[in-house]
Amino acid sequence: MRNATPQVRDDSHRGGLQVLQGEVPSAARMPKGCRFHPRCPLAFDRCRQEEPPNIQVGPQHMAACWLAK
Repeated sequence: MRNATPQVRDDSHRGGLQVLQGEVPSAARMPKGCRFHPRCPLAFDRCRQEEPPNIQVGPQHMAACWLAK
């Protein structure tokens, strides 16, 4: 049986989470291309034109980013 109590993970080994600045776009009016490009500091032209595919970057970990390896 699984425990339903939330667990706190220590992500300090990964450098923590980066908070995106700016406003979240409306779900009714998503931007063309990657939905994060208006707020992403690493966005480039392709991000504004094409939605990136989901790429497996680790066990049970997917990323939708043109820069994911």
